Amino acid sequence: MWPSIFGFLGYYNINKEFGLTNSPKLGMNYTAFTHAFYASIVGFFGNINLFRINSGGYFLFDIYYLLKNRKLDALRIMYIYHHIASLYYMSLNPLRYNWLRVLSLAEFCNLPNYIVYHYMKKREEFATLNNVERATVDVAKYINIKPYDNRIRFWKKIQLVTYGVFRLGFSSNFLYKEITTDGKVDNERVEDLWPVIPVYFMGLLWSGAMFKDMYCWYLYNYYSRLKK
Repeated sequence: MWPSIFGFLGYYNINKEFGLTNSPKLGMNYTAFTHAFYASIVGFFGNINLFRINSGGYFLFDIYYLLKNRKLDALRIMYIYHHIASLYYMSLNPLRYNWLRVLSLAEFCNLPNYIVYHYMKKREEFATLNNVERATVDVAKYINIKPYDNRIRFWKKIQLVTYGVFRLGFSSNFLYKEITTDGKVDNERVEDLWPVIPVYFMGLLWSGAMFKDMYCWYLYNYYSRLKK
């Protein structure tokens, strides 16, 4: 896993560059998007070594970033566990385990998450510029945020489909294939993969939270329109 050090240095400098012109949170969001974008491409072309450098480096950098800049609550601890489990998964024999396809597809499905976050943060910035504590329809009197509402609504739908439907559907199928041989549970494979299996259930929790967030978003917009 030592090639991941090169990736770590790369993402350290990428994040530093993004931080020069953006807030720390947006800078980290763009860094994560960069990783997911390249992981999707590298995985598509099946370059195992480059994938390990790219994704291994990003996971190491994000662990470093979380420990250095974030409060270690339950969510951040889950992120760190996810990264460590992914690093372990990538260390397994790629001819025996299908981690390249699993992780590259997972990162592809993550791309809408970063787009949604970008538009939500930009919307918040406009609200702050107008000295409004919360982004409401009143902000439109000063800066037109309606285009951002439309974009957030659109990308939240894409996010829900790619993560909540495609990713979980593919993940369930891949998990079954990874832990079975000829349709039967293979104890040796389960033993090798036990640190990775909890990540699947973390994805279930995140999808549940995503569905709840989407529901709350629609309720907010519905009652906002009624107030007009």
